[in-house]
Amino acid sequence: MALAAAVLLRMPAARGTGASCETLRLRDLFRIVASISYSGDFRMGVAEDPQKLDKLVAADSQVERFAALYKPSLSEFSSAGLVNVELQQGSVEVTSSPAARRQLSQMLPRRIRCVVPDGTPLSAADVRRGVADIVRPAALSQAVKGLWTAGVGRSFVYAVRKLRKGKVFLR
Repeated sequence: MALAAAVLLRMPAARGTGASCETLRLRDLFRIVASISYSGDFRMGVAEDPQKLDKLVAADSQVERFAALYKPSLSEFSSAGLVNVELQQGSVEVTSSPAARRQLSQMLPRRIRCVVPDGTPLSAADVRRGVADIVRPAALSQAVKGLWTAGVGRSFVYAVRKLRKGKVFLR
């Protein structure tokens, strides 16, 4: 699901019924994949390191781990003609056509797909909104569980440290 959403988010707008392509580095694609996990998480805008996503894919070893994890999906997408992957060059070419957009959209959870009428391709905004709507309740639940588990005092101290850390990154 995350890779399909990431490809949809980077897919260039198709002009008319023709296809267009965009080449991007695998590192950039995997940064988008990582960002999907945090979309809708209120903590990202408040107390997290603004460079967190970049750091997740900064090291070559991290890109290799992402590539190993997503290799089966990338191969499937490549076989379907949705992407052209060049692992040795570290790039992926994303094909955009109405058919490719529909096929990728069908790989997403129904909860995301139902925001548009059947047969209508999802836009990047639809995908972002749908993913955020899924992540937001889980992130809030996790924050509440942390408060409950650690206690109010420890949670307060932790929150203050995170906020201070966030301010350091805002300079």
